[in-house]
Amino acid sequence: MDRLKSRELAFFNLLKSLISPNIKNESIDYVVSIDDLQQKMQMDRQIISTFIAKLQKDGLVDILEESDTRIDLHFERTHEKLLEFVSLDEVESTIIEIKEFIGRNLRFFNFTTSKEYTKKYAEEALERMEKYGEDFDMSDIIEKGVNDVFNKENVMVDINRILFTICENAEEKDLNTLESIIYCSLNLPAVENPFYITLFLTKLCFEIEFLKRG
Repeated sequence: MDRLKSRELAFFNLLKSLISPNIKNESIDYVVSIDDLQQKMQMDRQIISTFIAKLQKDGLVDILEESDTRIDLHFERTHEKLLEFVSLDEVESTIIEIKEFIGRNLRFFNFTTSKEYTKKYAEEALERMEKYGEDFDMSDIIEKGVNDVFNKENVMVDINRILFTICENAEEKDLNTLESIIYCSLNLPAVENPFYITLFLTKLCFEIEFLKRG
């Protein structure tokens, strides 16, 4: 996929998370404030309008009504349309590259700043580690943490904005992984999303190190 398609897909992912994080594979109409989108996306309104027009051309949204202050969008069921962007075989073959992708782009994810909503899971993990050793079962911590963290609107907006930013200058190998990440983000529940799980575990490792040093 070329960079323009990757950025369009990343924009679509960011748009959906800003409008309603719970939109899945369903039909829905939504009225959006242009000023609100500008502020939250941190983009010029002309860039936003250009991307939305492109999404309409490719069948991912319909513009029902538009004015200087608002836009009325229709989201159709998008699973099949997204597969025209990204083949399922391509998604499955690149999903193993997610860990390397995060490693190459650590500077974007701000792992070095402790967050209360991840710190509490790190405290629980460290307590068990000290009690049971490093090979303890942490599947329940991962499930709770992923479901909690990736259902926070501010977290999802930040992540989707980061993905869009990475698209702007990413190398081809990262563009391919981004396509898989965004497809999973749009179609999988958080706890089944390999990108969110890997992101959570990476953050958890940083938080545990903060606690050890403290």
